[in-house]
Amino acid sequence: MVAYALYKAEKRDWVLREKKRLGRDLDRDDYEKYAEHFGEETLRRFRQDAYTKMYLFADTYVNDQTPRIREEAVRDVLSQHIRRLETSLREATSLKAAVKANAFASIIVAAVVAAIAFGIVFVPNWAAAVYDWFQATSP
Repeated sequence: MVAYALYKAEKRDWVLREKKRLGRDLDRDDYEKYAEHFGEETLRRFRQDAYTKMYLFADTYVNDQTPRIREEAVRDVLSQHIRRLETSLREATSLKAAVKANAFASIIVAAVVAAIAFGIVFVPNWAAAVYDWFQATSP
């Protein structure tokens, strides 16, 4: 779909240039001459340009959304652990049990936050891997 849009945009630009150059409306022969220069290389270029534009769009979108996704993930994990901690504290029968539950929950929350941070910091090249996959699977 993107490759077709690129083709149509190029054709529109060509029509405008040719009308200006010739000083008249184009006829059937003009369009046939235009169509003759399209071969496999031109089609491959449109496809490649389309893949590139889609990749750049996806990469930009994900980069723009990463802070929000990160915040939501941390917030959700922390909310789950807080609810578990509250439940444990309500069920605890002594101060000692409450202290143990609180310490355990704190360790779990720290581990989860560290795991999320590790994944975000050390896996930044996922977009390049997706792009390479698109390149390998393109016709």
